[in-house]
Amino acid sequence: YHAFLATDRVTFHRADGDIETRTEIAVVPEDSAEVRRVTVTNNSGEVRQIELTSYGEIVLAPPEADRAHPAFANLFVETEWHEWCGALTATRRPRSAKEQPLWCVHVMSAGRERVGPVSYESDRARFIGRGRSTRNPAALEPGGALSGATGPVLDPIFALRTRVELEPGQSASVAFTTLVATSRERAFELADRYDDPYAAQRALDLAWTSSQVDLRELKLTPGDAAVFQELAGHLFYGSPALRAPQSDLRRNRGSQPLLWANGVSGDWPIVLAIIESADGLPTLRQLLAAHRYWRRRGMMVDLLILNAHPPTYLQELSDRITAAAYAVGDPTSLDRPGGVFIRRRDLLGADDLLMLRATARVHVSCDGRPLGKVLASALVPEQSSEEGDDETPALSRSPERSDSRVARVVRRIGAHLPTLLTAGSGAGTLSGARRPAGGGEAAPSRLDNGFGRLTAEGDYEIRVTGDRLPPAPWSNVIANRHGGFLVTERGGGFTWAENSYFYRLTPWHNDPVSDPASEALYLQDGDTGELWCATPGPVAQDGSYTIRHGAGSSTFEHERGGIATHLTLGMAEDAPVKLSILRVTNRDARRRRLTLTTYVEWTLGVLREHTQHQVRTTFDREHGAILAQNSFDPQFTHRMAFHAISEPVTSYTASRLDFLGRNGTTAEPAALRRGALAGSTGAGIDPCAALQCALDLAPGETREVAILLGAGSDGAEARRMLADHRPVRRARNAVERAVQSWAQRLSMVTVKTPEPTFDAMLNRWTLYQALACRMWARSALYQSSGAYGFRDQLQDVMAFVYAEPGLAREHILRAAARQFVEGDVQHWWHPHSGRGVRTRFSDDLAWLPYVVDHYLRTTGDLPVLEEYVPFLTMRPLGPDEHEVYDLPRVTDEHGSVYEHCLRALRRACTRGSHGLPLIGIGDWNDGMNRVGVEGRGESVWLAWFLITTLRAFAEHADARGDATVAADFRRQADDYAAAVEAHGWDGAWYRRAYFDDGTPLGSLGSDECRIDSIAQSWSVISGAGDPRRQAQAMRSLEEHLVRNDARLLMLLTPPFDETLKDPGYIKGYLPGVRENGAQYTHAALWAVLATALMGNGDRTYELYQMINPLTHTRTQEEVEIYKVEPYVVAADVYTAEGQLGRGGWTWYTGSASWMYRVGLEGILGLRKRGAELVVEPRAPAGWREYTIEYRHGGSLYVIVVENEAGAPRGAVELTIDGKALDGSVIPLVDDGKRHLVTVRPRTLPITR
Repeated sequence: YHAFLATDRVTFHRADGDIETRTEIAVVPEDSAEVRRVTVTNNSGEVRQIELTSYGEIVLAPPEADRAHPAFANLFVETEWHEWCGALTATRRPRSAKEQPLWCVHVMSAGRERVGPVSYESDRARFIGRGRSTRNPAALEPGGALSGATGPVLDPIFALRTRVELEPGQSASVAFTTLVATSRERAFELADRYDDPYAAQRALDLAWTSSQVDLRELKLTPGDAAVFQELAGHLFYGSPALRAPQSDLRRNRGSQPLLWANGVSGDWPIVLAIIESADGLPTLRQLLAAHRYWRRRGMMVDLLILNAHPPTYLQELSDRITAAAYAVGDPTSLDRPGGVFIRRRDLLGADDLLMLRATARVHVSCDGRPLGKVLASALVPEQSSEEGDDETPALSRSPERSDSRVARVVRRIGAHLPTLLTAGSGAGTLSGARRPAGGGEAAPSRLDNGFGRLTAEGDYEIRVTGDRLPPAPWSNVIANRHGGFLVTERGGGFTWAENSYFYRLTPWHNDPVSDPASEALYLQDGDTGELWCATPGPVAQDGSYTIRHGAGSSTFEHERGGIATHLTLGMAEDAPVKLSILRVTNRDARRRRLTLTTYVEWTLGVLREHTQHQVRTTFDREHGAILAQNSFDPQFTHRMAFHAISEPVTSYTASRLDFLGRNGTTAEPAALRRGALAGSTGAGIDPCAALQCALDLAPGETREVAILLGAGSDGAEARRMLADHRPVRRARNAVERAVQSWAQRLSMVTVKTPEPTFDAMLNRWTLYQALACRMWARSALYQSSGAYGFRDQLQDVMAFVYAEPGLAREHILRAAARQFVEGDVQHWWHPHSGRGVRTRFSDDLAWLPYVVDHYLRTTGDLPVLEEYVPFLTMRPLGPDEHEVYDLPRVTDEHGSVYEHCLRALRRACTRGSHGLPLIGIGDWNDGMNRVGVEGRGESVWLAWFLITTLRAFAEHADARGDATVAADFRRQADDYAAAVEAHGWDGAWYRRAYFDDGTPLGSLGSDECRIDSIAQSWSVISGAGDPRRQAQAMRSLEEHLVRNDARLLMLLTPPFDETLKDPGYIKGYLPGVRENGAQYTHAALWAVLATALMGNGDRTYELYQMINPLTHTRTQEEVEIYKVEPYVVAADVYTAEGQLGRGGWTWYTGSASWMYRVGLEGILGLRKRGAELVVEPRAPAGWREYTIEYRHGGSLYVIVVENEAGAPRGAVELTIDGKALDGSVIPLVDDGKRHLVTVRPRTLPITR
């Protein structure tokens, strides 16, 4: 095809056989419209019908928001189809009253040649298909119709399809227009205008006119504009010809503060213009004009003008540079982000100058020549190499430009050789019988749903054959304190070290549809060239894989053409090193030559598209590793990342362009069609790490290869990690030790009940999810923060008190250290820097004493109250500020944990007009951030929570002799209890809150959110509600919030949608999504706990199992509805139209720890109280018996609970090792023995 780029349009000409297309793309600024006119010509001798399908992904948000978290941004967008004008519309629901709503329209127009109706699609998952991309969408497969889905589709797109019929030699045009309007009325006016066959030509004419007016206003020629556009391309994508030489890029070790010191942010691409004399002013003026041209088009670029003239008393050149900036450029942009910066070279230090040179993406030497000539004379891109570097020299490589025509011919032939060699034979004809991937007979089915099943060990096994994948990624999060990775059943995911947001080793793809892979292991047959992967992706093929996710490891098994592979992925136990152990077995009857290629895309920061210009790579021959470093972020300046294999490296490259090829993908890397890798390393080369080795296997031979991906605090530590883990035996042992540690941790409490789905969640997955993902990773596929949330991880550690009490203690101290001297706390913070958000959320601070109380009662660790922890300080929030992100200062003032808790409770205890605590900008439900935005709104739920915490902590105050504090806390709790009963009761349930103006929320009189779950459940959990009202409130919860048909428990109903009262950004969510009327699992588990405390064991169990993900995925049909992983808890389950029962975000949710506690403590009735166990069974009557094994040091307590049907709840009789116990507690002794405990309902005496 041919591409033509003009000032007013872009035109693509393409020929596919006898069909020729011409696509013209133009923008009409007056209508905020982009028009794409496609003209199709039939050059054949017969009538042809051609189908045209458009596709565009809807954002309607700033680019930064879309890059940072697209899955979140999509939850506010809804789509609609309008038959009358053949248009799809999309609008983003505003998150606040001040947010300007936008309407986006996609409309198609065609002439008389169109045949049949227009079809449409707005659901990206349906259009693309799982595991696919825009290169092979499911909608373009034969029979791949557009579904017509609209509404809350969760991942919105625009797609329109039409068909034209063409006689021989005939042409027809179809125009697809996308536009944005600020109102519904304007959107429909424009949709009507562009639903016209002549609208496209009018738009193209307007675009030409507009471009001419623009050029005249800027005093530019079309040639000038073309040069500016070309230069812009180099700014976006980088070019070795225009950047600093490799020697400068390699030497630079500077970080962003060096740019800040010179007034430059470093957040935008930099053009470095160097001028030494007045002769260079013509070039500089043209560059200033280019900068103004870019700004007019929304391009943020910092133009840094470096005056290199030797210093003199006369500053003639300096004055003329400033005059040019004012005359030609935009005077308002001087020394502002995206503006013009004038600096003198003689005033810059050597490190500052080197940092500026290395960071600038384009260098322009202002010597008087026109910019066009500067670009035209740019030298051939220098080859990155190891020359002059402190590492071992690289393997040699041929010059890329020499014999280029011959090279192109050789590459074309090489690309087709594998096909030619395998034609008519294929992998299936190779000798060697195929076996099931797992080897041997399959284990008996446990909850097999057609996609996967539980194994006897509690792992989850998934079967992938060809492109038959689960409807959403089924992933595993494997982490330790220092790093970790996410892996999906396709092999997608990402890896990080130290912080899963700020130091991602490979890219985080927030894309559950395509699930792209940025890490891959390729195997290639040395005789046929056939290529496949050790995981189902990224290379598509029709073989079968067996994937097993477990605690601390995931495995992939596969067999292809007599070659069996078994890949184990895990982490070193106490280091940020991902270890992959690949076992390759030749089951063929002949010797096999294989090439193994590993590939990772470096990020070394937050977003690869930003950091790709900053990463430096070298090859370390001694360790068989590619090393990578990014010094831009000062927090990670010295950190060294590495990728290595245990086998001798035969070739390598650190250039993504070399490996994938121009416009290439990981599914078909160009380098693997050429043979050996190119040996490129350096800086600014779009970095990756690809290593290649040869495997020569005799029949029956097995070889193991270790693949390492990690990072050290510096180069020395990185090399130590390589030496420690690169040998296969050491790598395998490290993974086994980590897996064994998980087994030990998760077996502290083991339950066996009549229900295997209950056991699997308690014995393995909930606790693993809470610790591996929520506590250590703080990232998953749907969300990646890397931050600690004050209330979030505090609640998580409440589940660790049985298996890892030390972790709970450690985090209590960590959280206490994020408290300000005034008593409030950081809502969330990044641990590597301490930066975080100070807010007016009303509940955060009270979670510290709440969790400390739970920890004390469970462990008996009273000395933790005496631990001294510093306070923070920073400027207080202004009267109109709701939050501020900043770096607080750690003060010299320290307080005991006890003092921190007291300050938190005193600060939390506020009072509004109804005597209830003020809600601030939200309580537990962050989305209700405008209920009390003026400072007068009140929270009923917060009253219950504070009553609970105040009364519990009063006991600790009493124990310490603080009778005054204890009395004050009890009085405050009593006042709140009275206020709730006086002003919180609505007649059949408790209200949720009061708006600033005194209007109740969660009331029968509310038009939306008439009832909210947590105000009811906490009336029971707190023990403070009137018993009759508690019972009525829970009946109302059951009646209005429990959906037995969809087996879920809603947070509130009806969802916010049209109400005139503004509760906050919760109303921006689509109705039935996340907190806005979906099941929010965290709160649903509180409802289950409240039901347990009410004494209804059967209903408690039924509700718990409604939440259990394994019960939502029992059949293939259920999987298609629920979609997400069957083995981990989802944060939410949707009730939105068309999405009823669909699981939301998984893994990264506080629901996991609550599910563990509600199951163990609420249903099975086990609680630890210091050196004693208490068992108060609330199990369903249908369970005649269940067992809890509890490890206490070296002792094992086997607790058998006999649950006689019809027996009274409450009092129990205990025996231990056959001896009756007085009371209802089990004393714990670490004597290394096994103790058998029986628990029976106590027989009540017969009364007459």
